[in-house]
Amino acid sequence: MTHPAPARRLGLDMNDLGLLAVVLIWGLNLPLVKIALVQVDPMAFNGVRFSLAILTLLLLLRWYGETYRTTVSDGWKLAGLGLLGQTAYQICFIEGLARTTASHTALIFGVTPVLVAFLTFMLGHEHVPPLAWAGAVLAFAGEYIIIAGKPPVEGPLPTLQGDLS
Repeated sequence: MTHPAPARRLGLDMNDLGLLAVVLIWGLNLPLVKIALVQVDPMAFNGVRFSLAILTLLLLLRWYGETYRTTVSDGWKLAGLGLLGQTAYQICFIEGLARTTASHTALIFGVTPVLVAFLTFMLGHEHVPPLAWAGAVLAFAGEYIIIAGKPPVEGPLPTLQGDLS
């Protein structure tokens, strides 16, 4: 007769604390940004956010002794990726959030994996099994039920333009 291994002591290590920090940051991001957008122009807010992010990244690189030099060829590739992957995304994110609610934005973020699966399938990169398609339909149905429901109690009404951004 074999005995099960003793249970691991339940406690938090640095990985758990790091994951908890990420969840807190992501969870607080939308409502805090939405509050800030009531007071500040969306693009000005993003300008300050980006400036602080760049400064923080450069300081962390220096702190850890990393170099941030690159070749001209790689620099152009990074600039292109930055324009498409960050600048375009952040403009759509901040302008969309300015025109809808934080809760709608959070719900829309929740279906991002479904959209990625659909796009990779359409591009021929992934096979999506039937059960996954059923899950995608269920996810979108849930999104529709929530978003098409009653308007928020306070604040501006969400707009389709904001939800699509």
